Amino acid sequence: QFAPKPIGGLTRRSTISAIDEEVTPIIVRPAVSKPIVPHQGMSARKAASAASTDDSAGIPASVVAKVDPSVVAIKHERAQGSGFVLTADGYIISNGHVVRGEDPEDPLLPAETITVQLFDDRMYRATVVGFWMDPDVSLLKINPDTPLVPAELGDSRAVRTGQRCFAVGNPKGLKRTYTGGLISNIARSDLGTEVPVLQTDAAINPGNSGGPLFDMEGRVIGINTYAYSQSHNLGFTI
Repeated sequence: QFAPKPIGGLTRRSTISAIDEEVTPIIVRPAVSKPIVPHQGMSARKAASAASTDDSAGIPASVVAKVDPSVVAIKHERAQGSGFVLTADGYIISNGHVVRGEDPEDPLLPAETITVQLFDDRMYRATVVGFWMDPDVSLLKINPDTPLVPAELGDSRAVRTGQRCFAVGNPKGLKRTYTGGLISNIARSDLGTEVPVLQTDAAINPGNSGGPLFDMEGRVIGINTYAYSQSHNLGFTI
């Protein structure tokens, strides 16, 4: 019923599609965190820590400010997607299918002209250092005029089912869109991919491909990659 289907070097179940296919977009704006008043005996530091982990507070404004400069939009002649800054000198992480070209004779050739757009709208031509389709990862390089702000990397091995998370990306070309949700599964291995992936109910839409999934402290815990084309809130991240 769900036989694996090879697509350009990547094996997927027939019910899974790359998020470049059409799904209904859902945009969730970042919420401002509610203040937590220290009770007697609670230090200011503990109060600040509680504010940063309070699930009801949405994404703290300080975390939004932290991650915003690290997320980029990626565009070329056939597609668009997202990515995030790995190093200050211009290395960018995204998905392999975001940068893949159209040559049927060589599906491992990248697109010819790739542009990276930073959070402040500066745009740079990008070189593909390398990419693969399973795991669906690419490494790009740009030469910025000033140092970039790298995203802080978390530890995906420490992620737990039920913890809150949020995605940032470029769905439908809507740059700097935030969506939030939970980690639904930490080791989804029944999708026909070579590596297990995280499952989240944070909205993952066309254009989110290659963008980061963050924990609530603004650390990258995954690279957003797939979504069910016929369902909402079923997203998958490497």
